[in-house]
Amino acid sequence: MMKIHLIWFFSIQILLHVSSSSSGKVPALIVFGDSSVDSGNNNFIPTIARSNFEPYGRDFPNGNPTGRFSNGRLAPDFISEAFGLKPIVPAYLDHSYDITDFATGVCFASAGTGFDNITASVADVIPLWKEVEYYKEYQNRLRAKFGNKKANEIINESLYLISIGTNDFLENYYQRLERRLQFSVQEYEDFLIGLAENFLREIYDLGARKISMTGLIPMGCLPLERAINILGHHGCKDLYREICLGDGGYVVCYEMAEIENKLGLGRDSLIALSLLLGSDYHQGVHGLGPELACQIVKSIGEKDVLKKFASEGLGWVKKRKGAKNNIGKDDTILQVIDAYLKPKCHSADSDFVLKAHSQYPFQRTKLHHICAVYFEWPSERTDGYILPCIVERDLRRFANLRSTSFELGLNLPLHEGLESPADGRRSSESSYRIGDNGTSGGTN
Repeated sequence: MMKIHLIWFFSIQILLHVSSSSSGKVPALIVFGDSSVDSGNNNFIPTIARSNFEPYGRDFPNGNPTGRFSNGRLAPDFISEAFGLKPIVPAYLDHSYDITDFATGVCFASAGTGFDNITASVADVIPLWKEVEYYKEYQNRLRAKFGNKKANEIINESLYLISIGTNDFLENYYQRLERRLQFSVQEYEDFLIGLAENFLREIYDLGARKISMTGLIPMGCLPLERAINILGHHGCKDLYREICLGDGGYVVCYEMAEIENKLGLGRDSLIALSLLLGSDYHQGVHGLGPELACQIVKSIGEKDVLKKFASEGLGWVKKRKGAKNNIGKDDTILQVIDAYLKPKCHSADSDFVLKAHSQYPFQRTKLHHICAVYFEWPSERTDGYILPCIVERDLRRFANLRSTSFELGLNLPLHEGLESPADGRRSSESSYRIGDNGTSGGTN
């Protein structure tokens, strides 16, 4: 779940690089999420989920524990500095900052939170819907200070960073009985995806346009989980790790037409770029920037690039200018390639999809409307891309289909993908403000 797919995630980074170099700087970073990006909001609420004490912050300027769950700065801080903004992104609840400071970056994240409201209640932290309420308040403050024109420019042109999802499993699903009685792992993944979609749709409606959303890391390999895994000799917890890498956690396929048109790169080239520049599950080649990576991939060509990577690994890249490490052939490369080339998607004219057409006519009409409004898609495109994805979800849920992503051999399936890949969007009608009993909750 949360496979804001590796190709998708990588492509967003490339597009952001292109847009930032051609259309001016990003005016601000706006951050939502959990402890991976919380810059100190939990310092100002009554919760045990805090890190405003030593040894946290020991590498921060003056050794100050700011409430970041880190020895120093977090990823949004470095990204902010890279865009020429301030070297830290302040927490919205920190009253030592004012709206002038927040105009170049602000963090609404809360350590311990998740997409599921129950997750936030475990440690009494800020639920995601409340982060959005703070964001609405922030918009009003911007308009009051700078006027509508300037405020709207900040809102529309800012980069929105979102990092969230691990706590829904680590602090909720596997620690409390309630959700396990309601959902299997795959069903809970689908439930969270529905909440994520509604969250993304809401901030889009509020003006967000440049959005980067991380995928889930291999959760069993988090330092805390390894530290308490005594019986496993402090190795990764396979149970959690497999949520991301095993059955039900495979990389699903994604419709690439628009990205291909913008970058001049095909599907296989984008997979190769994700290997070169790094992703959630592969370190990439250190020292390689987007421009050089694109040059390398284009020089090999769409037809041969994955064959070369599969047979030779990435060791040969070290000879190129800028590459600083020697990475040989490894199974991870084969796994990533295999996961992309063997996605569990169904073509628009398959028996499964035709059955969905007949069983859910109202849902189909609703999907046509949603996709027409948000994406300006004709109904034929919705049928070709969204409905196959719904069928895939239902098949995983009810037929207990198993992933073959790790049944690897030397003969990789270097064949063309299916004609109608799904883009991961679901048709869930549920609000992401789900209460503890699974019903729609309030916003106050």
